[in-house]
Amino acid sequence: MSLHESIFMIEGNHSGRLVELFRIFQYMDTGKDKEVSGADSLSKIVEGWDVGNNRVLKPTSFYKGWTVVIDPEMVMAVDDEANALVSEKFQTKTFGMICEGTSNTYAFSLFDKGRKIRGFNSIDGEIQQSGTPLESESGIDLSKGFLEDEVITIMREETGIDFSELWETGLFLVKELDESGIEIGESSDILD
Repeated sequence: MSLHESIFMIEGNHSGRLVELFRIFQYMDTGKDKEVSGADSLSKIVEGWDVGNNRVLKPTSFYKGWTVVIDPEMVMAVDDEANALVSEKFQTKTFGMICEGTSNTYAFSLFDKGRKIRGFNSIDGEIQQSGTPLESESGIDLSKGFLEDEVITIMREETGIDFSELWETGLFLVKELDESGIEIGESSDILD
């Protein structure tokens, strides 16, 4: 079974700047957060996610020197403008990845201090890329695109984080965010 995952990471502990981070991606913080421990608890909350009210959930954690955001909407990793701005404002690296087997979509991006180092998207065999291939890409036939194993390997090589370990990081702070651009304050019960 193929993955349906997207992860966005910022080098360093930026837990205190999550509101600022999400605002750059056009999400408004509702102030409703929930701390959960372990993969099972996280799965139960995310599975109960209701998209009908313009609210989304973004689980976050700090792991192996990176602030990690699990991105169910699969938009953060490929938003180059926001990635560049986060990387510049936070004066650090960002890494984003998408593995979506159903649509045969695999992507990753790496930014450092506002500059895009590398981007690669393979969508149903159609390839778009920018920057010079990374050392972690050696041995991959770029003309054939990437599959999830390659993206996960590149993530591990560039960040030191093994995808399979992410779910066992311990504590997750699940942020409830408004993606509609409307005023915060409307009632929501996603995390209640």
